[in-house]
Amino acid sequence: MSRMPDDIESKYNKDNKFIWVDSQLEKFMLKVKELEGEIKQLKEENKNLKRYFNIDYDDKDFSDSDDNQIDLFGNI
Repeated sequence: MSRMPDDIESKYNKDNKFIWVDSQLEKFMLKVKELEGEIKQLKEENKNLKRYFNIDYDDKDFSDSDDNQIDLFGNI
């Protein structure tokens, strides 16, 4: 576990009893912002890959029918 920082004041509480909790909340919020940025970047990359491979999943029907299966081996 993280140790309590020595030099910070409580941002979210008026009482300094919760300094450690506030520091953990701050770390969590920074990590969430970092991950949101990464998710945004990955979504953009995914969109570009779909565009590159001409994939539009919104228009396709992926039901369990055999019509949607790809015949990889053809007529061997």
